[in-house]
Amino acid sequence: MKRILLISALVAFTFSLNAQSTAKLVEAEQRMQKYSDDDILAVKNIDEVLNEDPTNEKANYLRALAHLEGGGYRYATKRITKAIEQNPTNIEYRWIRIKSLMNSHSEIEQWQMAVNDLNFLLNKEDRKAKVLANLSFAEMQLADSWMNSLLEDKEINALKHYKLALEAGDKAVNLDDNYSGRLKLLDIKKSIAELQKA
Repeated sequence: MKRILLISALVAFTFSLNAQSTAKLVEAEQRMQKYSDDDILAVKNIDEVLNEDPTNEKANYLRALAHLEGGGYRYATKRITKAIEQNPTNIEYRWIRIKSLMNSHSEIEQWQMAVNDLNFLLNKEDRKAKVLANLSFAEMQLADSWMNSLLEDKEINALKHYKLALEAGDKAVNLDDNYSGRLKLLDIKKSIAELQKA
């Protein structure tokens, strides 16, 4: 399924590339239809395009997908961020970055980036409950990161983000009750109560 997504993404985009870059990406597409050895060659072709043009949106997107599939979440974040810099309104790119950030061992900056992307998607995405549920999770992780930090005002920042997590989670559940069992709203409420006592 992931290979199909990668192939579809390559075919779906039309960007103005020089003829040599286009040929390499077409060759990468053909190789992605096969298995492991060809996957390596496809990634090599994408990397060649990136060596020629590090800002190439399509190549950064495809390389991010390859990193994501291989578990290289930090590399996926780096590559998809470059694609977002070229096309900041692309919803799919934001979801890929969110997925890579949520699967890596993220810290405050990374969780804040995921929160920012999710807030961006709230105004763009039709699946509001999904966005809000992910926002609740990201805000909770951001709050936890603040609590585990050695930074000043960590309790104030953690409390703020726990409250935002609860607000997003409540909205997600109101839109789709299926999220009620998946979100840790009781844990969030407990964390809020503990911080307010202190």
